[in-house]
Amino acid sequence: MKKQVTLKLKHQKLIEEHKRGWMNLIEKNIFIVPSGFTFMTWSQLLLNTPFFHTILLKMKAWYKEDEVLRKYIHDDITATGREPSENSVGYMLEEIAADYLVVKGQTRLQNSYTAGKEEWILNCYHGKPHRSYIYLLQKNFFEIENAKNIYQNCWYDMSAKKLYEFDRLDIDTFDFSKTTS
Repeated sequence: MKKQVTLKLKHQKLIEEHKRGWMNLIEKNIFIVPSGFTFMTWSQLLLNTPFFHTILLKMKAWYKEDEVLRKYIHDDITATGREPSENSVGYMLEEIAADYLVVKGQTRLQNSYTAGKEEWILNCYHGKPHRSYIYLLQKNFFEIENAKNIYQNCWYDMSAKKLYEFDRLDIDTFDFSKTTS
């Protein structure tokens, strides 16, 4: 039991440090509204998506059937310095499914700045998107559209200060190497 408590406390500390790090970056930029950012744990994100488990099961079935998706998932995992395994594949499928459902408007995000009136959500991160995520959005395997979100098929690389529009991006020729700051 002591080991579980230690892991729980370590996890809580990491979550707090992660949020503090992001807030430090956000507050340094006078053009960014800090209250426009939402922070939630992975479990909160999944709980705010009513049918996440159903989508994840379909993603796992699609992964087994689609050779291209398998290749991209394995490429993405390898690019992070890890080996493809059942756990790493499962995590990658969860991650891209969650990102997809957020931009498609299927996940409720708590945000005091927009108070549920947001018109769009732009996925932003320090670095380039995963091949498998781009593929999921280009194929729109679940046929979900979010007409209100003009950025539903986009990604903003905060390091390169670049917007990637997946409808105009060729996965086979795109340079997925690490973004330089």
